[in-house]
Amino acid sequence: MVEVIAKGKTARDPNITTNCNSCNARLRFRKSEARLEIDNRDGDAYVIRCPACRRDVWIAASVVDKR
Repeated sequence: MVEVIAKGKTARDPNITTNCNSCNARLRFRKSEARLEIDNRDGDAYVIRCPACRRDVWIAASVVDKR
């Protein structure tokens, strides 16, 4: 049986802010809400769907992982 002896802190999922390249909407999302696309040639990226224009917004994984 597993017991909790002392509660710890969970890792925080920070907000990331970016602009949509199609409609220029300002977007804020969490890393857990984006899907990771692996690309060995151009580099990995996180992808979210813009709620305003419904197009994909690609953000370099190196930018998202710094936060």
